[in-house]
Amino acid sequence: MVRLMPNKVYWTILTVTDVKISGLFKIVDISQRLTIVFDPILIVQGNSQLRELAFSRLK
Repeated sequence: MVRLMPNKVYWTILTVTDVKISGLFKIVDISQRLTIVFDPILIVQGNSQLRELAFSRLK
């Protein structure tokens, strides 16, 4: 959720005020690109059985 927050803030500001904040779009773009990487990691970390299985395979 935290990773998606800059996206929601950026588009809300753009829609409501029609003002473009120069550096915020880069943060939004990078945040969305990293979602593909971090979502599976967060799912494994959130589920104790998956976490134990993943860590046992890494050892």
